[in-house]
Amino acid sequence: MEYGLDEGEGIPYPYADLQKKIGDMIPGQLITVGGGPGQGKTTLGLDLARHAARNGNRVLFHAQEMTRREVQAAILAAEQRIPREKLVFGKVLDLLDDAEKQRYLKHAQEVADLDITVDDSADVTLSRIRAQIGRMERTGGAPNLVVIDYLQLMDKPEAEREDLRVKAVTTELKKIAKERGLVVVLLSQVRQSAGDREDGVPHLSDFADSASPSRDSNVCLMLSTPGKIDPNHPRAGEAILNVAKNRGGMTGRIELSAQLHLSRFANLG
Repeated sequence: MEYGLDEGEGIPYPYADLQKKIGDMIPGQLITVGGGPGQGKTTLGLDLARHAARNGNRVLFHAQEMTRREVQAAILAAEQRIPREKLVFGKVLDLLDDAEKQRYLKHAQEVADLDITVDDSADVTLSRIRAQIGRMERTGGAPNLVVIDYLQLMDKPEAEREDLRVKAVTTELKKIAKERGLVVVLLSQVRQSAGDREDGVPHLSDFADSASPSRDSNVCLMLSTPGKIDPNHPRAGEAILNVAKNRGGMTGRIELSAQLHLSRFANLG
């Protein structure tokens, strides 16, 4: 049985500098995004999902902190560049200025047509992820990209220690990615002490609870948004995304524009 993308066919990243540095997301990869609370991990995950869908890919997004409507509002805000707080369902047109209203009316349908399935169940297990992939395959095709928001909220298999429970999750997600020929993006918290580092950029050793995300992932992207911690920071309005691990490829930092009021990151310049 065939799943996901063809061999050698990848999913582009939404950020030009990241794409230039490491190329596409490749089927079979587990990609982990690490960041502290409020640093924009969900926004980055949605950027990956939106860009993948716009490039013709099916996406499964597991949202445990946001409702389906909140995810839809974030997608609309990012795609149409409308502040998210204005996208109150049932009152949208009353809150938009003329330019925003024109963008909303012009592009609402194409945003609605993005092939993104949102699962906002509070209980995300490995078996549920597998079941959702199977359900999508029976109704139009398996997803090419699965985004999970986020590791610490997942229901994990029983084990003696938390690090072993996390290891069971990352090992199985890697297996799912390889078996199904798809990309899995796992969002994960890092230790709060990571915020004390220069620019708040976490290291691989900062993953909370276990080193398994850094060991099992093909790519680890560590995110910091300095302005979220200190509005007067000289790099407020920017985000730093460090490719801390890239199995067999380039590593290093890129800078992004942090447009969190629009639920998006974007290329600088």
